[in-house]
Amino acid sequence: VIQSGLGLAAFPSPPPDALNSCFALLNHPDAHFTDALWRADPDGRLLRCDVFTADDFSLDAGLGWYVRFLRERELVVDAAQGCPPQMLHAGLNLLGHPLPQHGLTCHGWLAANGPQHISAIAGLDPDTDRWHSCAWSHGDDGEQPAGVDFLILPGVGYRIFATDAGVLVRPGCG
Repeated sequence: VIQSGLGLAAFPSPPPDALNSCFALLNHPDAHFTDALWRADPDGRLLRCDVFTADDFSLDAGLGWYVRFLRERELVVDAAQGCPPQMLHAGLNLLGHPLPQHGLTCHGWLAANGPQHISAIAGLDPDTDRWHSCAWSHGDDGEQPAGVDFLILPGVGYRIFATDAGVLVRPGCG
């Protein structure tokens, strides 16, 4: 269930044809629940798709996208059956985690990737519409995850800030 307002989502598995692109989602029979989506391009710029523009983009499994919902909505897709490798580019990445291990939190995901690859992870709290984030803290004991240690969930999108290009480590994907 996605709350009304701004959200950050990601399909954990390939979506059905009726939901596999921005236009497909906007033109779905229940399209009255949303009016705009945004996705980051490889340069970190946000691409907008809405009912007034001709800028369509695909909604691929694992890639995150912002969506403005006009009312609460439930989107049902199949659970992920696996985790194909997910590449990061330096800078902002909007991504989801299809199969997070039970109890995986922001600190755990950050630690699995290390400070040499990811500087911070942020998620939008649907109850407060506020961003929660964790990042590396530099102290006498070296680098440690700090900030809000929120739970990582399938179907949710996250802002992942990568220090360089590489493969995203996703605990739970085997």
